[in-house]
This record gives sequence, C-alpha cells and structure tokens, in this order.
Amino acid sequence: MNEIKESPEHVIEFRLSKKKFLFNLIKLIPKMKKIRKKAEQILLEAEPPKLKVEAPTSEKVQEDLESICKVPHRRIGTEHAHEIEDFLVSKCKELGLESVKKEPVEVMNWGATNWKLRISTELEEIDVPCFYVLNTGFTSENGITAPLVYIGTGKKRILRK
Repeated sequence: MNEIKESPEHVIEFRLSKKKFLFNLIKLIPKMKKIRKKAEQILLEAEPPKLKVEAPTSEKVQEDLESICKVPHRRIGTEHAHEIEDFLVSKCKELGLESVKKEPVEVMNWGATNWKLRISTELEEIDVPCFYVLNTGFTSENGITAPLVYIGTGKKRILRK
C-alpha cells in the first residue's frame, strides 16, 4: 500500500511496500536494456581520445592535498582561494589537459568582527560561547531577539506536542 505522510517540517514522506518496489523495478528492466544498448552504440561510434592523460599516483595526490591544506583557509573570493585555484589550473595543465580556465563568479565575501549569543532572563544575562557561520546573511546592528524554546531531543513525537 502506498502511504503519503506530511511531517511538521512540510517534507513529504512516501512509503512503498517492498513487493510494490520490486514490481516497479522489474518493470524498468526493458527500458534499462534499451538505454544500455544506446550507450554501447555511442561508445562504439565515439572517436578515441586524442590526448592521453596519465593519472597521478596516490602519493602525488596526497602530496598535492598536503600542499593545498598548508594554506590557512580557502574561503571563496579570498587571496588564498585564488592561490589554490591557480595551483589547480597548473596541475590540470601539467596532466596535459587543454583549455583549462577559471570562470569568475560574483560572491559576497565578508569576515565577522563581532558575534555573540546572549541569553537574557528576568534575573540575569548569560553570554554563551559561540562562533559565527560563514557565508550566511547579515544581521542588523540591533541583532536578533527571539524566545528560547526547549525542544528536547527534537524528535517528531516531541515536536508534535
């Protein structure tokens, strides 16, 4: 039996019995065979690659990763990120790949200089150690004030109450 449920987060969950799932899967076999035949035909008609690219060894890949990770961070749009982009372009060209290029993308890049989480009660204000989340929207200078709600473990049965 097919069952559709809507959860409190407005995510639709669809359940299918194992028998129905297998039946639907078996019905797809003829289509999959046709797709496979078409793919085989395309491969037979394709020209062999003009360029032979030798894959780097795992040791070389490890060495390159260690080199990339020496940079303090690689946040998009920063000088460090551009250095890594240039490094990757040069590595692709070393492998013999042609027409390697960087595509510019407009991004908003910011660095937080002030952040805090303060819980205010009638009796006191508690500053909670926290850290900002990169690449999120901005908060006004007034900050955000909202009620604090305890949701236990956050399981659906608790949230329904």
